[in-house]
Parts: sequence; C-alpha cells; structure tokens
Amino acid sequence: MMSIKVQTKKLSILIPSYNYSIFDLVKTLHRQVERTLIKYEILCFDDASTILIPENEKINTLSNCSYIVLKQNIGRSSIRNLLASTAHCENLLFLDADTIPIHENFVENYITLIDQQEKVVS
Repeated sequence: MMSIKVQTKKLSILIPSYNYSIFDLVKTLHRQVERTLIKYEILCFDDASTILIPENEKINTLSNCSYIVLKQNIGRSSIRNLLASTAHCENLLFLDADTIPIHENFVENYITLIDQQEKVVS
C-alpha cells in the first residue's frame, strides 16, 4: 500500500486521441490508479474523430474518467493545451493514445516520483 504522504497527491492523466481506440489504455490506467490512495482524474479528449467513438465512449462508465469528442479538429498542440487547462489536479501526466504501460505498477512508480527532479518513468 502507498504511504500517507502520497495520499495527498492529485494526478490528472491526460490523453489526446484521434481515430484511435483508447479504451484498453484507459482501463489499464484506471485499474492501476484505483490501487493507489490518491485523488485522480483521467481526461480523454478526442480531436473530432470519425471512427471508434462508440468504443471510446465506454470510458465514461469508469469512475473519475471522461471521454469528450471535440466538434472540430484543433491539432496536436491545441488539444494538449486544452487538456492541461481543463485538468483539476496539480500533477499532469500526458500519454499518447498508442501507449500501453508495460509495467503493472507504472502509475504507482510515477506517483512516487512526482516530488523528485527526475521525471522520466518507465
């Protein structure tokens, strides 16, 4: 179990997507972050995709997770800026849509390193 100090941390996991299935990624991250004692949110903004929307909408059934489809494509930088400005937590973790963590404790490792200088987590 995580230490008491970690419980006070808050994490926004931010995932931009476009025409890509991200439900498995979000489900994996959700399972991992639920095992921790932190407050969190997983925000997924879709940059006006034309496919895979029904599958990705299942993200909205997971606690503290949301999937929003933008009406107009705004591009890679703008969608990341929008995600960051929408996030409610002070710590932001951006992940690309084609990412799948290879370690079952990826989120936990990230959380324990939040206050350290090193920000590369595998």
